[in-house]
Amino acid sequence: MTSLHERAQGVLYGQIIGDSLGSLVEFQGAEAIRAKYPEGVRELADGGHLQLTAGQPTDDSEMALALARSLVKEGSFCQDTVHEAYRRWARSHPFDIGNTCANALRNDDFNPDSQANGALMRISPLAVAYHRNPGMAARLALVDGHFTHIAALTDEANAFYVTALAEVVAGKDAKQAVQDNLRLYPHELDGSLPDVSRSIGWVDHAVRLVDWAVAADLGFEESLVKVVGLGGDSDTNAAIVGAFLGGAYGVNAIPQRWRTVVDNCQPAHDRPAEYNPCDVAQLAIRLADLLG
Repeated sequence: MTSLHERAQGVLYGQIIGDSLGSLVEFQGAEAIRAKYPEGVRELADGGHLQLTAGQPTDDSEMALALARSLVKEGSFCQDTVHEAYRRWARSHPFDIGNTCANALRNDDFNPDSQANGALMRISPLAVAYHRNPGMAARLALVDGHFTHIAALTDEANAFYVTALAEVVAGKDAKQAVQDNLRLYPHELDGSLPDVSRSIGWVDHAVRLVDWAVAADLGFEESLVKVVGLGGDSDTNAAIVGAFLGGAYGVNAIPQRWRTVVDNCQPAHDRPAEYNPCDVAQLAIRLADLLG
């Protein structure tokens, strides 16, 4: 049986590792990935089209870190603090930022038709901080999501994901947590792998990948390697799946070689210190203990 702190650490490590692993092959097709990585992408390394260092977060987890640090700073979710943290991030010259996030955070320009994954990719810290109150986690996920994404599908994805993950962090079986919250995502989930080569960045892909990974129960590493190998928006999909599986399996199920890379990450592109993931082990514990 894993402890609360182990599950919390699993969420943040899983988020960062999935993000970094997926960034090595982001937007590539499955065949191209298989040709270059016959055994799958299994090592955190420098490179990818963004030219990041091993273990470095992309925009996905830089925003998640911004949320996590804001929660710890305020002792709870403070709407103004979190919103400003995201705006500050958008002003920090990030090396990657999605169109929906950029337009909303820089210009207050919202696209009601965007069903992109840019809100779902960052909200895992809410599940850790509010694991004792999954309903509140879901409500706050909608507030957080509306800083950038306002479509109904993104609301449904955020509510489903953060509620189920909060229950997992609290100790519920992952399959049961997914099953218990299907009402929040009223779109049939059948445990199959989606075709991520179409509508790249669609939030529905990420939800279906979480559903598949929980149902398949292949373990943390094999599940993440499979998700990354599908291609498409591989960093974001793997960050979302990685956070969920990290909570489900606990930090000790995540290979030590991956955690060591994250702990010693020295990000490229002269990024501000708040987006460095090297303290996620301690940050996760502070999040888990935040609300007593």
